[in-house]
Amino acid sequence: MSENTPLPIVYNVNNSSNSVSILQFYRNATNDTGISLIVNSGSQQLLPNGSFNLTSTVGGMVSFKNQTTAVINKTGQYIHEATIQCYSTLPETGTIAVDIINENKDSISADAISTKNITPNSAEIINLTTLQSHQAGDELQLRFGGGVVPGGGNLTVNILSIKWIILEK
Repeated sequence: MSENTPLPIVYNVNNSSNSVSILQFYRNATNDTGISLIVNSGSQQLLPNGSFNLTSTVGGMVSFKNQTTAVINKTGQYIHEATIQCYSTLPETGTIAVDIINENKDSISADAISTKNITPNSAEIINLTTLQSHQAGDELQLRFGGGVVPGGGNLTVNILSIKWIILEK
């Protein structure tokens, strides 16, 4: 085959998605430390209301509540892709955990979690990708947890940016 060979036509296959939604937090100034959360091995934190400064949707299958919560408007399967850039505050080094929770504060799935070792003043990227079935009316949020290694105390996490894409499958 050469690069000029056309792709075969396949009938009755629809690979297109019906909707895509994006929730995004980004710093407004380079000297801004971002969103600061204090977590430890026994507590979790949600983003404060108004955290996402960009919310957009095509297709309307997801709406946004308090600029922190994604609300599913149509029953179906959705792909979640979250990319979070964060660092810890000196002198703390630790592990950050991120998952997606429902309105009951339960994780939407055992595999909808991501962890990463983070260090002071060195930005790390956390990626979380999962495919989940949702019912209309489901409310979803990002939840953060973790702790200082090896002491087990508090870990201050500074979030520089978040991009959470929800794609209807």
